[in-house]
Amino acid sequence: HMQGMVAPGTLFEELGWHYIGPIDGHDLPQLVLTLTNMRDLKGPQFLHILTKKGRGYALAETDPVGFHAINKLEPKPPENAPKKLPAPVAPKAKKPKYQDVFGQWLCDMAAADDRLMAITPAMCEGSGMVTYAKRFPERYFDVAIAEQHAVTLAAGMACEGLKPVVAIYSTFLQRAYDQLIHDVAVQQLDVTFAIDRAGLVGQDGPTHHGAFDLSYLRCIPNMVVGAPADENECRQMLYTAYRHAGPAAIRYPRGTGPGALIETSMTELEIGKAVLVRTGHGTAILNFGALLHEAAAAGEALGATVVDMRWVKPLDQDLLLELAQSHTLLVTVEENAVAGGAGSAVAEFLAQNASTSRCAMWASPTTSSNTAGRTRSEVWPACAASALSKPRGPCTIGLPGSLPLTCLARLSHRFGVDCFRPAQRIQSWSICISSTACHQSTCPTKSRHSPSNDLTAAKMSVFTWKTSRRYW
Repeated sequence: HMQGMVAPGTLFEELGWHYIGPIDGHDLPQLVLTLTNMRDLKGPQFLHILTKKGRGYALAETDPVGFHAINKLEPKPPENAPKKLPAPVAPKAKKPKYQDVFGQWLCDMAAADDRLMAITPAMCEGSGMVTYAKRFPERYFDVAIAEQHAVTLAAGMACEGLKPVVAIYSTFLQRAYDQLIHDVAVQQLDVTFAIDRAGLVGQDGPTHHGAFDLSYLRCIPNMVVGAPADENECRQMLYTAYRHAGPAAIRYPRGTGPGALIETSMTELEIGKAVLVRTGHGTAILNFGALLHEAAAAGEALGATVVDMRWVKPLDQDLLLELAQSHTLLVTVEENAVAGGAGSAVAEFLAQNASTSRCAMWASPTTSSNTAGRTRSEVWPACAASALSKPRGPCTIGLPGSLPLTCLARLSHRFGVDCFRPAQRIQSWSICISSTACHQSTCPTKSRHSPSNDLTAAKMSVFTWKTSRRYW
């Protein structure tokens, strides 16, 4: 066709579409006129519009990649306004972002193993893959915004003996859930998933919060799921997942970590093995992921045991049984939805393996509009300040006298949660608590600990605390 030599619409015409364009998408009068005329046309219509990314903002037009996602812009002050000199700030050592930790590991791993193939669904820059794409272009596959294809492509590569690594945001992996189960997990194919933006994502917005990956990955057969606590652990766990002969997912948050020293060497960790960070008594805090620093601070203040769990699936079952026998209260900390998350996994395991233990779990979902667009470091101090600034009444839940933690409110203050108040603005909480753990007549949950509910035999109290529902 002669038209095909000068216009790109031949393909659509052959498919039965009436092709119109291309037209300037920034010419609003022309665009409105064209759309108005198209309303009277019969049959399927295809309008081709050309736009320029960042049009109208010079910085974005010059650097569309760098300005793909930006933080809030401050308005420019009037020209006659007095200029304020910024206060001097001591320079801080720049910490690498988790995506950069992944990108460096990817390059190092690719240099050591020519079977590695990296796949991304149009998130090269956001996933830290720019350097890899330049160094290993023949082993780099950007499949565009087609997450389903990304996972199926990885499955096909694994069938051919290659070692695919899928770099994908937590929220976007939801789109490929069917392929994740049928094409990868059921066949137990050797695919590594590097799941970025797990937990709160700040300026990426509420649609990008990685709040469900632990829940939807735990139930998939043959899947290994890890949650590193810092940058070095992220590197080592990525290496461990890559070495694992089967599907494995490592999830890590947006932004920077605590600034841990990153070892250049790569060490394979034992899958399903946790690390004891601090030994205490009475209470054990089980941390899953990037909130270990806050969990350790709480443990120090409360005299509690702190554990870096590392692996959500499989759990360190031996350690959990040991902690259940030596501690009265287990607290799980994670950035994920309440239902089906890491805390749920702990509660399920205890219920299944302690014949004399029963748990009753209930959750209180909350709504919060003030966490959208905020980062972890912004939300936590604000939550803590809010909780500590409120007047306190008498403790509504009493714990056994042997516990150094005499009131759950103390623990909740430390974590920034307003314990058992109706106006919870921050997150959901769920609690499994035995009849022996509540002995005060004022406890609002006392009625739930009656023999009729068959909870009198319960001896272990499990308080499961979930952070990512803060925005929910």
